[in-house]
Amino acid sequence: MQDHYTAREPKLLWILLFVITLSYAYLLESSLSYVAYGLLFVFAAAMMIHYELFFSENEIRLEVKILSFKLFEKKATAQEIELIQFVDLIRRHVIFIKKKDGKRIRLHRFVPEHFSGRVRMFAKQHEIKKEEMTARK
Repeated sequence: MQDHYTAREPKLLWILLFVITLSYAYLLESSLSYVAYGLLFVFAAAMMIHYELFFSENEIRLEVKILSFKLFEKKATAQEIELIQFVDLIRRHVIFIKKKDGKRIRLHRFVPEHFSGRVRMFAKQHEIKKEEMTARK
């Protein structure tokens, strides 16, 4: 089974915010226009964020990147994981990995879609407690 998955930020919301902020930047002729231009930069950067999920024998690693530069990463070894929650929504899966130190890692929007099967296999392999939730009626 595959050990590398990718996800991207949805662009529609960021594009709408970009267009609205751009129009406000043109309308404002005071010092507030600099704030609007700063927000434009933030929104443009947010459109370029993507996520990479890696599985090794004993670790799950999530990297957050902008273009090809790694911003930060979240790691969880099998010994650090207390619980894995699988939330089955109508068309997609969201997975929460709860670590023993109280931190969480949220996994969603990864392709190919069978990434949840890989997480289930990891949990079974390391005998990690699983919890299933569904939003279906």
